[in-house]
Amino acid sequence: ACKALREEGYRVILVNSNPATIIGMGDLKQPAPVLA
Repeated sequence: ACKALREEGYRVILVNSNPATIIGMGDLKQPAPVLA
């Protein structure tokens, strides 16, 4: 889905609390703590 959106011109930002699962599909990758 991310790849299809990027091809349509959208900027994709993935938000994931587990940095080990990020594959590199997002345009912006910023490791940051998630506050509950």
